[in-house]
Formats: sequence, structure tokens, C-alpha cells
Amino acid sequence: MTHDALEERDRTFLLALFDLNLGDPSRQASMYQLGAKMGLEKSEARQTAENLMGEGLVEIRTLAGAVGLTTDGVARSLALGAPPLPGTAPAAPRLGSDPLLADAPRGVLEEILSSVRGRSAGLALGFEAMGELVADLRSIEAQLASPRPKTAILRECLRSVAAVLSGGSGRDLAERIERFV
Repeated sequence: MTHDALEERDRTFLLALFDLNLGDPSRQASMYQLGAKMGLEKSEARQTAENLMGEGLVEIRTLAGAVGLTTDGVARSLALGAPPLPGTAPAAPRLGSDPLLADAPRGVLEEILSSVRGRSAGLALGFEAMGELVADLRSIEAQLASPRPKTAILRECLRSVAAVLSGGSGRDLAERIERFV
């Protein structure tokens, strides 16, 4: 799903949690108190938090209902327009766990592809490894051309590209891909 696929209430809750926790994944807040500030009943606050947990954006921290942001939750909040905290650089977008590729990681993915293409001739890969790299890059390009690029397919292709690159002079590209995935 792209960030537009979150229900309005889920987006509002996520952004409110981001603000309350100062964008820090190590902090936590009561889902019920946060929901009450939004005018939600306890059951509605719990359902909203569960929706966000299902998306991998929020995680439960205590049995009493404390929740905190995941790193994906911080990235999604920033992608939804949450201001970066003063004195911090915004986190680089990651591929994420949504079924479909979101806009923010798409730009990073295109930059990575450009870097791989630009350096592929000088990587000193064997014939078989180069064939695998070309096939994976074509699969990624096909997904990017799709109106609904699938994150799982992109993730597996990127892991394969990183594995091919890690065996030679492309180790830095492999590490960049692994951080993105």
C-alpha cells in the first residue's frame, strides 16, 4: 500500500504519535490517551493502533496499551509530511513493508539503479554473475514500469543484486542496497 491507502484516522493517529513521541522510536505513549485526544473511544483507539501494527508502523510496548513507532512508522510519518525534528536529518526512505511501492522509496530505488548501471561495466563480474545482475535489473525495471509495483518482488530482486555485488568491487553498492531493503 502507498501512504495514501491508510485511512484518515490511521494517518492522524500515526502523525499524532510521531509528534507526541518526538519521532523517537524508543519512546512510547498510551494508545488510549492518544485516542481520547482525537475523540476516539477506547475500542476505536485500539482498532486504529492495531491497523497501524498490521502495517508494521506501530508496535505494542506494554499490556496497558503503550505503543511506539517502528522505524518504518517514523519513515512513513515523514513521508506523510511530519516535520523532521530540529537538529536531525530526515531518515532516508527505505523500501518498507507495504505490498505496493510507495513514492518516497521509489526515488531512492531509481538512484540505486542508476548507480548500479553506471558502475556495472567496471565491476569485474563473471559471465554468469553479470547475466544474473542484468536479469534482476530488468525485473526491477519491469516492476517500476507497472502501475502497481510489488514491493516483495522488488525486495527479492534487490537482495539478489546485493548478493551479486557483494562478491567484488561493488561491496559499497551492496551495502547501500541492504540498508534500503
